[in-house]
Amino acid sequence: LSEDQTPYRKDERDRLKAAGARVCSIDQMEGKEPMHENWGEVDLGVDIDEHGDPPRVWCMDHDYPGTAFSRSLGDGVEE
Repeated sequence: LSEDQTPYRKDERDRLKAAGARVCSIDQMEGKEPMHENWGEVDLGVDIDEHGDPPRVWCMDHDYPGTAFSRSLGDGVEE
């Protein structure tokens, strides 16, 4: 099995930012919460995000796609 491809993982956030993406939650995008990268220690596949506002992947100059995952087969938005 593979590891979850999610912006909760610091190595995945670093990869995404190096490719030109923004990583932040919806509350951060809307200015309700300050920008940070402290989403705590999450045991992927075990823990449940009770807050309900996970880190998301956004295009640098747009308010989309805002996905809580970072890799998907057939996703063409990044092109």
